Amino acid sequence: MCPDDLKHRDSLELVRECLTGEVAQLFDAALSEVDTLFVVHSVADDGAVLAACLDLGSVDLRLRGWWWQRVPNPNPNPVLDLDLDLDLDLDPVLDLNMDKG
Repeated sequence: MCPDDLKHRDSLELVRECLTGEVAQLFDAALSEVDTLFVVHSVADDGAVLAACLDLGSVDLRLRGWWWQRVPNPNPNPVLDLDLDLDLDLDPVLDLNMDKG
């Protein structure tokens, strides 16, 4: 994710905090689906990549939402040269997407 995407997610969090009742429940459900996809396609790195790329301190990133503490997997930007050796089974996710199509 690029920093603008993460800032948009910050904005969604601010909106979520203002909602109540059924609207809040519907919004939370939709946001939960997006967050789940992000978690499935990323790995926690304590913000190390973003801190390095954006010249931010790790303390600054720890004060932000959990989504600032993750990096996409697989890495969409080879310039970052991430060495992530993860064994993720994405078949169930892919199967769900195929069923919807």
